[in-house]
Amino acid sequence: MSTLYGLTLPALNGLDETAAARVAKGDYQKGLSRHLLDGISGGARVLEYGTQFGLIGALAAAQFALRHVTVASSDPDAIANTSALCAANGLFQVETRQIGGNPTDLPALLADLRPSAILLNLGFESGAGLGDCDLAPVDLAVVELAPHRTAPHEIAAIFNALHAAHLYYSPAQSKGNQVVFRRNP
Repeated sequence: MSTLYGLTLPALNGLDETAAARVAKGDYQKGLSRHLLDGISGGARVLEYGTQFGLIGALAAAQFALRHVTVASSDPDAIANTSALCAANGLFQVETRQIGGNPTDLPALLADLRPSAILLNLGFESGAGLGDCDLAPVDLAVVELAPHRTAPHEIAAIFNALHAAHLYYSPAQSKGNQVVFRRNP
């Protein structure tokens, strides 16, 4: 088995070609992991929404010994990969949730989990419905934009929903398609 950021990597199924190459190179989701991990501390409740194998949630759980980490995806391979990654690293506190790919998924998850930090990976799941969410518990939101998959008006709606919840864009922490919103920028 290989390692990535100190985690043992099991065999991963269904990775797209780009992701597989980045994993092999050792820099898969390097920016996302830095943005999220720099903004949380022990006791955080983390939701990774949209993934290929739950790397960011697993890193958060491992680095901060977090007890409340959930990885949600509508892709069965992503859920299986996340479970395998967490089992290989003894991260049994990471919960996986298979979602249906519906606009109601995100509001339901946020209401149930009440995370303090969220990672929204728009390359894998829709951020539709974010405006209907109670974002009061959220202090940090990291959004990976996917312009090829998300229409400009949907991206604007996500930014507006985060701003309406008093989460403010942090240009110093954002880079390229990875944007960071903080309660206290």
